[in-house]
Amino acid sequence: MRARQFPFDRPELASERPDFNPFEVNEYGNGTPGASGLVSEIIANAPPHVPGPTTATSGWFKVGIGKAPANSAIALLISNSAGPGPVLWVGQPFVSVSGGTTNAQGIGTVFMPFPLTPSTVGVPVFTQWAVDDGALVQAFSDAARFVPFTF
Repeated sequence: MRARQFPFDRPELASERPDFNPFEVNEYGNGTPGASGLVSEIIANAPPHVPGPTTATSGWFKVGIGKAPANSAIALLISNSAGPGPVLWVGQPFVSVSGGTTNAQGIGTVFMPFPLTPSTVGVPVFTQWAVDDGALVQAFSDAARFVPFTF
């Protein structure tokens, strides 16, 4: 039974996965400061439960940003590979999803549906924030690796 061999085998629970705890253990890389000197941080829990597209937006895939300049335009960069750094920690090509602007405390969040297909569930996704920090300077947060799951 300890070896989880047939007939005692079972699926691995999300809470048993090494990337489940502690909070934000899936983050990597370093952010880069913009004109304000602030270094933004990605807020990303692992692993993300990805509900179906009919679920209310509060249950969608979400990634946050903190410690960013107030009222700055933000975009979430999403890739299927990690980047080499030291600035871009997501690989090429990547998709950019507008996050609107940060609030007065420099916090923002993107809520989005995630394509649930056999080819996407269980496949790593890499994300990083780009911040328009004024003065035509872009800042970048650290990055996060997700392995989406559903039930």
